[in-house]
Order: sequence, then C-alpha cells, then structure tokens
Amino acid sequence: MAALAKAKIDVLEASVKPYVVWDRGRVPGLGLKVLTTGKKVFILDARIDGRSRRITIGQYGPLTPDMARKLAVKLLSQITSGVDPTAAKREARAKPTVAELCDVYLEAAEAGLVATRFGRPKKASTVIIDRGMIDRHIKPLIGSIRVDKLGRADVQRMIDDIASGRTALDKRTKPRGRARVTGGKGIATRTAELLGGIWTWASKRGYVEGQNPVSGTDRFRSEPAHRRLSARDLQRIGATIRLADGEWRAYEETSEEARAKGRRAPRLPAGLLSPTAIMLFRLLATTGLRPGEATRLRWEEVDFASRTISLGDSKTGRSKRPLGAGAIEVLRQIERTSDEWIFPGARGDGPTQIKKPIVEIFRRAGIDASPKVLRSTFASVAADLGYSDGTIAELLGHARRGVTERHYIRRIDDVLIVAADRVSGEIVRHLSAGKGPQEQMPELALP
Repeated sequence: MAALAKAKIDVLEASVKPYVVWDRGRVPGLGLKVLTTGKKVFILDARIDGRSRRITIGQYGPLTPDMARKLAVKLLSQITSGVDPTAAKREARAKPTVAELCDVYLEAAEAGLVATRFGRPKKASTVIIDRGMIDRHIKPLIGSIRVDKLGRADVQRMIDDIASGRTALDKRTKPRGRARVTGGKGIATRTAELLGGIWTWASKRGYVEGQNPVSGTDRFRSEPAHRRLSARDLQRIGATIRLADGEWRAYEETSEEARAKGRRAPRLPAGLLSPTAIMLFRLLATTGLRPGEATRLRWEEVDFASRTISLGDSKTGRSKRPLGAGAIEVLRQIERTSDEWIFPGARGDGPTQIKKPIVEIFRRAGIDASPKVLRSTFASVAADLGYSDGTIAELLGHARRGVTERHYIRRIDDVLIVAADRVSGEIVRHLSAGKGPQEQMPELALP
C-alpha cells in the first residue's frame, strides 16, 4: 500500500493479530495500526535518545490522514530539537493516585515520620483513626484519581457525599463485631482536614505539586452538642450515677444469693453500668483529663503523696497535672484489679476502651453530650471560680508555648493543688446534690 488515504483505510479489516500499514512516500514512521477489535489508530515510530519509541497519535475517524500527518510532522520536529514528546505522558502515568498517596502517608505515620502540630510523631491511636477515614471515605470517593488531576471540585464532591451519608455503612466484620460508619457533616469536615494535612505533608516531600485542593472548599463548622455542663446537668448526672451504682449493687447481691444456694448467677442485664464505667466518668469529671488519657492511666503515674499524675504519653507529650481532693477520693475508691492499668480492659491485656457506657450515662441523664464535654466543663468551672487562663492551662495540661514555660516550669506548686481542690470540689458538690433525671429542679448557676 502507498500513502495512507481514507478510501484505502476504510476497507482495512481486523485480523487475528494487530498489524500496521505505513504511510509510504509521505511522513517517515507514520502508520495506521489495525487492532483485533477493528479499531484503527495512527502511530509514529521514531528514535528518541537512541531508542526506538512508538507514539500513539490518535484514533482514525476523529483524525483524518492529513491531520495525522500534521501531528506527526510536529512530533518529529520536537524530536529533532531534542524534546521527548513521550516524557510528559510517562511522568503523568508515574503520578500516584490519591489512594496510593494515602498509603504512603499511613506507612510514614506508622513509622513515626509524620509530626503533629506539637512537633511530635502522631500517636498510634490517631493513625488508626486516620486509616479509618481514609479507608471508609477518601478511597471509595476519590481514591482512583491521580494526584495531578485532583481538583477542588473533586474534594468538594467528596465533602458533600460524606455529609449526605453516601459512605455510611453498617455491616458485620467479625462474629462479635460490626463496622458502623455514619458519615455526616462533622465527619465530612474532619476527613477534608485530614486530606489537606496529607497533601501538605506530601507537598513538602515532592509527591505532589500545586495548590492544596482542599483549600477554598466549603466545610461544615463543628458545633458540639454541649460546650459545658450546667450545674443542673451535673446534678442530674450525679443522680443517674447513684441510681446506676445501686442497680449494680442489687445485681451483685442477687448473684451472691444465687451462688450461695448453688444456683447459677443471673445473666448480666443489658445496659447495666459497671463500677469501672462509673469511676471512669467520675475521674474524667474531677480531673479534666482527656478521655484517652484517663483510659490509659497507669497506677505508676499516680503520686498520692504529691497529689499529681505524670503522663508519659499525652497529646502534648510528657505532662504533669495536679490532683484535687475530689479526684484523689475517686482514685482511692477504685479496686485494683491490675498491677498496671487503673482501668484495665475486659480481657486484661491492656487499657479499657469504654466510650459507650460514658455516653450511656449522659443519655440516662437526658443530656446529649460526649465524654469530651467533661474536660471543657472542668475548664469552665475553673474560669467561673476566677482562675486565670495560665492556671487553667496548667490544670488541663495544655501545650506550653513560651520559652520560660517550656524550659523552666517543671513542678506542680501548692497554688495549682489548691486550684485543683476547688474545681474538683465544686464539681463533686453538684454531682452529690442531684435529684433524679425525671424530677424538676431550678437551674443553678455555678459561682
């Protein structure tokens, strides 16, 4: 066949193997490849940097032979000038997808190579949460997009889809386990913030270029159900705790009576709150500890003599906190069932993971709140009592920002112990004054 022409191309038929028909006498290296499917594609064979390369120009139909020749001549001109027209495509194909970038990030985070805003490696528990958001939200929605093609509109669609519940999931994962993914506005915002952080981390290491695609997206402001608990809330919670404690004691008495008579103890009633859950709630309320700090608290970290706790692995690193009399009383009442953990897990091989019973206490008291509200309530009560922001920061173990604070403040003085006494005492006073959740009582203002 001579030069490529429409009439000749149209009669070419597919074969059991692909074959090429060359544009003889016109553009050197230009040909038409006929695939086994019957599809016909213009190609150009050329030598680039001493190596033979085959460049795909485009499909016959959208491209005519004359159009293909013009494109081929342009490509040959670039090659003669020392430009590799295939380099851009190869580089683009080498760009990772969003899913692949997330995997690189998680691998680095698990190796301790991703720092928090406090300059410390991300904790293992935080990495687990990150992995959950990546696997449940980011990968299903935008994981297949190459990072160089990811735009703000893609991220915005992801945010909107998560907020609308598109990634919600409830399925059995183990004989006694379920995976529940709710989605919603709060998760949508946190997932977008995680993706933005991944992009910033990747940009500093050359994995991505250009503006962060999360920048400029519309996100939902997170509004907590409760910023703090009122005096009335604390009183209702106190009554709920006493009622739950009574239910547990009644169950234990019934079990003892059954065993004394040679019978099996009754099954544990659904929803019964254990002493562990109640003590954990009281400790959170009287210390302002973060929930994760309280559940992972070790006996060796508590110094009853100096009335302090020394956390070796808090959100802000090593942290020493004062213990008020109310918190000391709670700790003394806890039965030691583990030499290591104050709140051991049910299997005894680690700390407890006890969020649901804490939320259940709020629910029984008729309060829509999460465990974190106990920390903000502790801070609010301290502010109500007239303590400065600096004192409250020391009570809560906030990160020290100044040079003097970071390097020279290392001890808990009597002023902080007194402050912890007053704050925990005020909270205990309201918890002890409560009536039942169903009873009416006037709203009381904290001093």
